[in-house]
Amino acid sequence: MKKRIFRTLIALLLVIGLVAIPNTKADAAYRLKAKFVITDGLLRDYRGGSSTVKIPTKVKEIGFEAFSGNKKVKKIVIPKTVKKINQRAFYDCPNLKEIVIGSGVTTIDESAFAACPKLAKIKLNSGVTSVGIDILKGTKWLKNNKKAEFVVNNGCLLAYNGKGGDVVVPATVTSIADRVFYKNKKIKSITFEGNLKWIGKESFYACKKLERVDLPASFNRIGTDAFVSCSKLREMNFANEQVFVSGGALKGTPYYKSFKPDENGFLIINGTLEKYTGSKTSVVIPDGVRNIGRESLMNNKKATKFTIPQSVIEIEDNAFHNCSKMKQITIPGSVITIGMGAFSECMGLKKVVVKNGTKNIGENAFYRCKKLVKVTLPKSISSIHYSAFYQCNKKMKIYCKKKSVAAKFAASNMYKYTPS
Repeated sequence: MKKRIFRTLIALLLVIGLVAIPNTKADAAYRLKAKFVITDGLLRDYRGGSSTVKIPTKVKEIGFEAFSGNKKVKKIVIPKTVKKINQRAFYDCPNLKEIVIGSGVTTIDESAFAACPKLAKIKLNSGVTSVGIDILKGTKWLKNNKKAEFVVNNGCLLAYNGKGGDVVVPATVTSIADRVFYKNKKIKSITFEGNLKWIGKESFYACKKLERVDLPASFNRIGTDAFVSCSKLREMNFANEQVFVSGGALKGTPYYKSFKPDENGFLIINGTLEKYTGSKTSVVIPDGVRNIGRESLMNNKKATKFTIPQSVIEIEDNAFHNCSKMKQITIPGSVITIGMGAFSECMGLKKVVVKNGTKNIGENAFYRCKKLVKVTLPKSISSIHYSAFYQCNKKMKIYCKKKSVAAKFAASNMYKYTPS
């Protein structure tokens, strides 16, 4: 009877959270109050009390709110091994004065350094390719620069305070962060003086008076939804014909509407496959397409086979989502990145071959491909999201090179695999 009462008491304590049983290395790290809590290269939390913090070189990504609310840290040194700084990673650090960003960082998410009132010394690295909104909102750095027409940190345009009209962006600007001109009601045209490389997500979203954009030869990438709903935008002048245009980035503009599908049903704008309206069972994507755009082939119910040309360098989010009759796919080595959900819920897909050259496989890339049993991955793969093959067939086997990233991924996620 006493044992029964004891078991019942323990069960109740577990339910309400008064007793915790660590069952992972991360849980154990928390229990031991580790200074840095790191899981597979992700810095989840910092629990130290140092005024100067040097992030360990084994860290590849700084997690959501990892340092948020820390009142002791004054200086952060980020090594070159770190690739991504997640949303609000350093949010509300009241005494933080300086951040040294390593050369390896390519992505800085929304509000990463926001609400740090003493932060005055920070320099974005030149290799960054994605900068979210409000990364320096509420910082001393932004306060010191807020009166400038173009608020720029090491080439990245973070805010625009001009009067609009015909805007000429200076050559000091090499990139534009997310939403800088979002819903601006005054700009009519915008010209860049020569060094711009990329435009971020929703940068010019719904700029209702914008009519013309002139892009320099240095320019190479238009981000997600960058010009969506610019209802007067008729003229896009590209000095560089090899510009990467994110799928759907120009939707809702007269410029987008001026393009029509070709005789085979392919709507292609500046090298991006925007949409396929054909009805063939074997779809050969035209040579010259550089980007298979977001949702461009989604929900195709007829095609059993798709052929991707060597010209393609990226397959964007949900590009082939729910192509239910596709049985197999070969992805050429020219494709660097397979985006989020790119082949998700392709219920008939049985075989995937990724050729050498491909580097990144994104979140849920092959999610719920219930018949997928054979996946061949090359040595060139450097990054696979843990959910890439989530809820696929239980008999799925990965074929890959020994000691490769793919082999480590398969082993750590308990997938069957055959190393060669």
